[in-house]
Amino acid sequence: DGVRAGAPGREDDGSGGGGDLSPRPSFSEGGTKSRVSDQPWFLAIEQATEATAMDAIADLTKVVMDLRRDLEEDMENLAFHSAVAKIENGSKLLESDGKERYFVMEGDLVKKCQSGKSVTYRFFLFSDQLVYTHRAFSGEFKVHRQLLLSVLRCEDIEDNATAFRILHPLKSFAVTAESPQAKTHWVRVLTQTANAARPKPSELNLEDEASAEEPANEEEDLERRSSFMKDEERR
Repeated sequence: DGVRAGAPGREDDGSGGGGDLSPRPSFSEGGTKSRVSDQPWFLAIEQATEATAMDAIADLTKVVMDLRRDLEEDMENLAFHSAVAKIENGSKLLESDGKERYFVMEGDLVKKCQSGKSVTYRFFLFSDQLVYTHRAFSGEFKVHRQLLLSVLRCEDIEDNATAFRILHPLKSFAVTAESPQAKTHWVRVLTQTANAARPKPSELNLEDEASAEEPANEEEDLERRSSFMKDEERR
């Protein structure tokens, strides 16, 4: 479906033995392109014997995995900066207090206002927050609200095929997607990303072991995480 999920903490490539080619091979050295035939992994393959074939294959596998990881990182970085560029004063999103922040998805959802009026907002989902915006006269998207995912959850509206609720200590509201499929997609990705963003017990700086126990219910869990979220919002 094209949605980035679970980007932090990539797993080891699992390529196993066969000689480590670190640092990663570069096809550009000293400002000039180096030939593929000059790369150690290529020479290892070219000169492989029956006895060293498996090691050479393992080396090549590692090179492919490294290049794939580099490409994915470049694409993620491009998607992040592309999303930020659409948002008015979006450069502030580049400041993440040393924590990794990546772009997940964006799209339009219709929000029901307290006045009863329905307004279309552009929602940008990042790994740690949901940002909803409206288009300004400049053409950029002006931020209406930023909601930290660590205390956000979704709730289905069962009698409506395209609507669901976004619940947050600062703001809770119902939104409508363009189709049942879009609703399912938003709820799934929002829930997955919010779960990944929730702080571990050690990050909550709880005062005693009793506080670190599982909350009795969702309301208690939301209230506990709310204090953590408010500290984050002040930054």
